[in-house]
Amino acid sequence: MTSGQWQLGVFSALVGITALATLVYVLVAGPDYLAYSRDGVPHLTPKVAHPQTGEALEMGMLIKHYKGELENGAKVYY
Repeated sequence: MTSGQWQLGVFSALVGITALATLVYVLVAGPDYLAYSRDGVPHLTPKVAHPQTGEALEMGMLIKHYKGELENGAKVYY
């Protein structure tokens, strides 16, 4: 094995270790802003049931309704 191949192997291993460490950091101890939307709702929130029709609604749509950002029952899809 030549010196250049050895250097490329070491460099590739360092890049791989850095990428893996970054991924683990983001998944385990990531910043709080990655877990919530701008309205403060967790990204993995289940749908909620409409009280009259039982239709499943996105939490974001419900928040926009109460904030007054929807126009006459317009549906918002994400």
